[in-house]
Amino acid sequence: MFMLDTTIKYDYDIDEDILYLSIGEPKPAITQEIEEGILIRKDIKTGEIVGVTIIDYKDRLNKKEKINIPKVFDLAKIKI
Repeated sequence: MFMLDTTIKYDYDIDEDILYLSIGEPKPAITQEIEEGILIRKDIKTGEIVGVTIIDYKDRLNKKEKINIPKVFDLAKIKI
């Protein structure tokens, strides 16, 4: 798979504890829940992954839960 834009953008909703990740600017997508609270967003036309939403992000970190998402989204680089 070839991606022109691999810049990962993120937004964190502190009130709801939700982390939103996107490759490039967020765009319309189809969402699929791959496990409870982990949602993958795929481009409507190509089916390529364009984003991830992680519900209860900080709670998962505090519990040291493994967060299974595609490797392109490196959570170690997220500073919240």
